[in-house]
This record gives sequence, structure tokens and C-alpha cells, in this order.
Amino acid sequence: MPEMSIMDWDGITMLGDGWAAYQGPTADSRTHRHLAIQLAIGLKGPVSVTGDQGTVTGPAILIREGTRHRLAPNPGGVRCVFVEVDSPAGQAWRSASAGGDIAQLPPELAPELMVAEDVAGAMDRLIAACPPRLLDDRLARALAALAEDPGGSGAIRRAAMTAGVSVSGLRALAAQALTAPLAQWRLWRMLTRAAEIIATGQSLAEAAAGAGFSDQAHLTRIMGRFFGITPRVAATSLRRHHGFRAV
Repeated sequence: MPEMSIMDWDGITMLGDGWAAYQGPTADSRTHRHLAIQLAIGLKGPVSVTGDQGTVTGPAILIREGTRHRLAPNPGGVRCVFVEVDSPAGQAWRSASAGGDIAQLPPELAPELMVAEDVAGAMDRLIAACPPRLLDDRLARALAALAEDPGGSGAIRRAAMTAGVSVSGLRALAAQALTAPLAQWRLWRMLTRAAEIIATGQSLAEAAAGAGFSDQAHLTRIMGRFFGITPRVAATSLRRHHGFRAV
């Protein structure tokens, strides 16, 4: 896919604990799927999301994790909130997405996010109101270990040792709870870490190395698979909040 202009994604990206958000105009992207539940809210009109079963249009669209989709360009601005499936908010939103892989979100399920300018504050309040996470403790420990692992070979084996289970047992726990293979989840964690490094102002090559990717081209391929854009495009909004991390 040809590189789109970075000015077409001239917004702000926020990184939180178990969530991330982008707010601003959106340009074209290729069809992709990620491991977070996504909420897309139109700031000056409806948003449209196209998946394998067609297009859904409305003021707020919920996209279930692992769903192939593409967000239509929206120069008026979109607030996209990505919530980790293993977070408290993710567990709550997962049940909210039972109406379909791509569906309009009833306003009462996330009222503050529909209107609030303080996205971090709204997310904090939403998470506080959610039930505790339901993940198996062993899987939770393994995911935490993967998030801190420097990458390279053996990361899943090291996470299994930390959790006190076999590699096959850990893969089975992940497949049941996360609806994605553990290897894909590891790549997702690596991509999250790369985004945090980019947000500090470091180069894309430094982010790729620091997150455990083999090189910058590897980072580019994985970001395209999960988000449909390149790291160069994402870097503009990530660096706009240089050093900012909402917690």
C-alpha cells in the first residue's frame, strides 16, 4: 500500500494502562485486525467501519477483537479507543460486543467517552466501574511477563516458567481466554512497547530494536497487520504527546 500523508493522521495518541486512544482526522488504511476491542466515535458526524460482512455506520461503533475491518477516512475527526481484552474494561466491553463483530454501541455503555474531552479521566472512571478481570492467574502472570520480556527466541517459554505452567498449558489458557494464539499476543505486546518508545521521541529503528523486532522492516510489517498503517504515519500522533503516558 502506498504511504499516505502523515498530515492525514494529524491527531493525538494517548497511551494508558491497558488502553490507548487516537483522536483526530483519519485517512485511508488497509484492512487489518488487532487484538484489542476498538470503539470508534465520530467527533463531527457518524463513522463507518467495513468488515467482511459489510459496512456499519453510526455515531459510535464497537469492533470486536480479532475482527478484520477498515475505518473509512473521516476528515472531521474520530476518537478511537483501543482496550486490551485482558483488562477490566476489556472484559466488560467484550460482553457489550455480543451483538456482532462490528456493531453500533448503545450510548449508555460508554456515555462519557462519547462526549468527554478528558479521555484518560473517562477511561479511569470506566475501568473503576468494571468488574475485576476474570483471567486465570497463571495467564495473567504470563502476559505480564511477556509485556516486560526483551523479545527474541524463548519469550513464550520464559513466560510459561514465570507462570508455573508448561508451554502447551499456557498456549491452551491463552487460546481459551484471549481468542488469539499466544504468539500473536506476544507480537501485540511487542508492538505496544514499540509505540511507547516512539512516543518518547526515539527513532523507528530504535523502537524496533527496543521492542524485540528483528529490524525496522519487521516492525513495519506487524504494524500494518494490526493497524493498517505504517510506523512512520503512527509516529506523528504518538510524538505529539512526547513523554506523555496517561495512567
